[in-house]
Amino acid sequence: MLLAGTPTSIWPTNAPNDTTIVLRVYGINFTGTPTITLYNGTDTIIATNVTVVNSNYLTCDINLTGASPGYYNILVNNNEDQDSLEVCFTVIKKLTPPVYIYSKSIYNAGTTLLKMALGDGNNDGKYEIYVGSWRNKIYQLWWDGSWNVDSLSAGNVLFQGVGLGDGNNDGDYEVYGTSNNYHLYQFRWNGSSWDTLDMGGSSTYMARVVVGDVIRDGTFQVYSTDDNGNVFQFIYNGAGYDTTIIATVGAAGKGICIGDGDNDGDVELYVASLSGNVYQISWDGSNWVIDTIGVGSGGMTEIGIGDGDNDGNIEIYACSNDDSVYQFKWNGTAWEKSLVGYGTDKMNDVEVGDGDNDGLNEVYAGCANSILYQFEWDGSSWSDTALFNSGFSIRGIGIGDGNRDGENEIYAACTDGNLYQISYSDTFLFDAGVKEIVSPNDSITPSGEYRVKATITYKGPADLTFFVHANVIDTTTGTSILQESLTVTMGPSLPETLLTFGTVNLAENVTYNTVVYVPGNDTFPQNDTISIFTTAKRILILYVEDANGYGAPVHPDTIWQIPLVNLLGADRILWMGPTADENEDGPTLDEMKNVDLVIWNCYDYYSEPQLTTNDTINIKQLVADGGKIWLIGQDIYYSLFSKKGNREKGEPIKIDLKAQSNFLGTTFGLETIYEDYLYELNMNIMGIGEALSDTIYVESDFEYDGYLYPDSVGPDISIAHPILIDPDSNFVIGIARNDSLAAFWAADG
Repeated sequence: MLLAGTPTSIWPTNAPNDTTIVLRVYGINFTGTPTITLYNGTDTIIATNVTVVNSNYLTCDINLTGASPGYYNILVNNNEDQDSLEVCFTVIKKLTPPVYIYSKSIYNAGTTLLKMALGDGNNDGKYEIYVGSWRNKIYQLWWDGSWNVDSLSAGNVLFQGVGLGDGNNDGDYEVYGTSNNYHLYQFRWNGSSWDTLDMGGSSTYMARVVVGDVIRDGTFQVYSTDDNGNVFQFIYNGAGYDTTIIATVGAAGKGICIGDGDNDGDVELYVASLSGNVYQISWDGSNWVIDTIGVGSGGMTEIGIGDGDNDGNIEIYACSNDDSVYQFKWNGTAWEKSLVGYGTDKMNDVEVGDGDNDGLNEVYAGCANSILYQFEWDGSSWSDTALFNSGFSIRGIGIGDGNRDGENEIYAACTDGNLYQISYSDTFLFDAGVKEIVSPNDSITPSGEYRVKATITYKGPADLTFFVHANVIDTTTGTSILQESLTVTMGPSLPETLLTFGTVNLAENVTYNTVVYVPGNDTFPQNDTISIFTTAKRILILYVEDANGYGAPVHPDTIWQIPLVNLLGADRILWMGPTADENEDGPTLDEMKNVDLVIWNCYDYYSEPQLTTNDTINIKQLVADGGKIWLIGQDIYYSLFSKKGNREKGEPIKIDLKAQSNFLGTTFGLETIYEDYLYELNMNIMGIGEALSDTIYVESDFEYDGYLYPDSVGPDISIAHPILIDPDSNFVIGIARNDSLAAFWAADG
């Protein structure tokens, strides 16, 4: 039996604790002058000016001044009959300027995340976040000092839409998900696990889902849309759900919301269709009434409801694949459509709420261009802010107190699997950290002079100047050979930077401890300090394997290791690599300058970039400073200059030696190149000039396809000369600078 005064929904659902609001309560059997109470176990707020407009709708004043932020229930008491609606209102803390914006990923699911809902889905009195995905799961996230993750699953189905509500009228909330197997699912928390119920569905993809009392009978119904344009009603019968198609909207219903969008005291459904139409579906007491409230210039992709322009009335907002967000406003006699704003790609989702905790609502839209937009009404026009760039398409957004701190946050679900939290705060929070000590390295290194370098990171809403400290300790004597502090200013435009401290001289056979640290009064002290140990050795040759998977199958490369060790001894050779990918830098300039010779072998790696920008800069400077290097690689030329596939096989290519960016020309004296003149598993090579040798037979040991692809190279004779040839063809495959500082070989086996 329904009690005298059963609430089924309210509006608004949150407000700051420095104001008095007019609360709208929707339900059934409102009579007389009931007592309306907001309560949460800490605070009890009794409403004033209670006005019963009709049996389904009342208004009242709620003074929230000084109320504790948090989640509240509403109680309607009428002549000792009372009924409540649980966890339906949030008191938020109003922020005091200046405020700062923070963003972070709170979870990565490893798959595309879709639509979401915030609310108390497990009936613990607190909010959680529920987000659908392509990985056959609805993810539940909740905060208890850190983020926790659970998942809800119905087998091998993905979930596009997520909704919350008491659809089975048992007094508890459930989670509802629309799936790609054409069905709608209910997930109910039993205290220890999730019970799953298949509610039935459609003959095509189910799209979105909401829960509410649209027929005004004091019970809750579940409503969903599908890709055929059908709008379904699900009513619980005690054992399962009875399903009825209540409307058809012509094209896929990609958005559905529930609320009093025309401010008449009744709750209606609103549906956004890919036809471009936005529909109102209302119950007149005996029949469903369908009205078109507006048409966009593109297919409508989502819909939201709320007072986005803060005039005290509720409006409908819909986003479109024409990149736009529209407002639909009832003026008392007709619907007025206006443009709120637009992005540069399809808008995927739209929500209305006080995301910045300033006491006013904003309209938020997630775009396929990876931008989260915030639209604000100033009384005469809309302004837009690109609030956050996720780097990937934003498929779903939500607004609410998801982390239980008494403030609203905005959440964005993205195609890269990240769920982002964007929050405002009147407290300045930042994280300064040490990402890496770049020099010296954290293992054996050639003895000699090194500039201490470290990569510093910063996350914060505004620029901050802070100290970074470096200390290098001789572990044998315990003395410090460098103590230095630098100041750096970092901010949103400079989230990462490389700092260079002073120079240290690392003596042979001594181990050093290098420590770089930043102040510890930030939000993540775990990354404030990095400490490494470096042992200096007298190294004659530094051999670099920069093959990225296209080099020798054994590391170090035994073809080079055996003769070098036999010639100089194992303790005089330092092996670096193999590099993990094409973006990994090779040795630093200091490391190369502290050896007699660098042998840098790129083997057969051909994708761009073969050498990183830092690598080419360091090699050029090494030669300019009088250092010596052999650079070896079959495909360095077209890797560096993006020439792969740009010519017919065997066509010589002239390089402009005057171009300063011509790394091979200016540093090694390369003038012409004839690429891939030979495809063989073996070949003969022979040294000429100062490298004179007998013919040497070589076999490829490349771990990829095993073939040699040597290039013929032509030197600029004013800079370089041949030193290595293929005696069978007389092609030059290696050149050396005339000053003997650098050599370039275009073949290696």
